[in-house]
Amino acid sequence: MNELLRTEGFPTRLREVIPKRKVTSLASEIGRSEGALRKWLRGESEPNLTDLRLLSTATGVSIEWLVVGGDVRVSVALVLKYLAVLTHQLDCERRHKVIVPWSELSAARKRTLERRVSAALNVWVQTSDARA
Repeated sequence: MNELLRTEGFPTRLREVIPKRKVTSLASEIGRSEGALRKWLRGESEPNLTDLRLLSTATGVSIEWLVVGGDVRVSVALVLKYLAVLTHQLDCERRHKVIVPWSELSAARKRTLERRVSAALNVWVQTSDARA
């Protein structure tokens, strides 16, 4: 077993994002058995990269945080989606349109908003790094 996952608290971090009553539903959501998930929680085995991606998506935390911990817990994809939704709402308010739920947007509009937010986030990160 990878010592980094076991010694740095992967099972502990996984328990933080999976309440006990949700183990069955999470296992089903990521397409793994409940037994496999419980082994990860006990530190008896570890997920592969595909499983880590699925866990990250399902729980909204970054793969990096799951594996090594640290300060950044939320996944970048989740932040970008949230910011894209906010950007869409602001665009609608500025144009006095009715706000359309994210789920009803076309795929092209979602991609446009995600690109816009990603570009803005990159600029913010660069300016933050320059100030540091």
